[in-house]
Amino acid sequence: MFISMIPMAITPTAVAILWKIGLFKDGWINSILMGLGLMKTPFLFMNAEDFSALITIILIDTWTVTPSVMIILSAGLQGIQKELREAAYTFGADKWRIFKDITLPILRPSIMTSVILRLIGAVQVWAIAVMVFGHGKVPFLVERIAFYEDVIPGVPTSSKLAFTYSFTTTIIVFLVTMVYYRISKRGSWLEAA
Repeated sequence: MFISMIPMAITPTAVAILWKIGLFKDGWINSILMGLGLMKTPFLFMNAEDFSALITIILIDTWTVTPSVMIILSAGLQGIQKELREAAYTFGADKWRIFKDITLPILRPSIMTSVILRLIGAVQVWAIAVMVFGHGKVPFLVERIAFYEDVIPGVPTSSKLAFTYSFTTTIIVFLVTMVYYRISKRGSWLEAA
């Protein structure tokens, strides 16, 4: 359990450095895969672009944030009284029915919290993407903000474009959070299951 919490304690900069070192041709990922006999020649991870680079960043981000989501959901699971499940079994409910009608509704606040925190945190993943692959390899909206502020700051419209991207990103996160909040408040996602 303790080992699975380690990624949560590492800063995004350290995560980017750790994975960038691993993604090199002679990095630790290729060394492990070749040492286990899963590959004969090293894979060139750093040549990934667009969708391949996006999948790599998603995997890195998943490794980083899984512990925090796990803590939130396990705290929610600890709040479920075992008497509720025992009563459901007594009245003839099967495991799926108990999960759908007891576990999920009780976990709803924990699920909402973790999803909203992940939406907010997902906006910050651009830093890892830029540090691992550089500008322009991964199609992130927020990466464009850094591009216009850091790479081409001298162009008269770069600050305006960076502000526009920042504002657009904020609106998108706000709207997705509100839609998710309304849907989960009504409970329609539970009834659809």
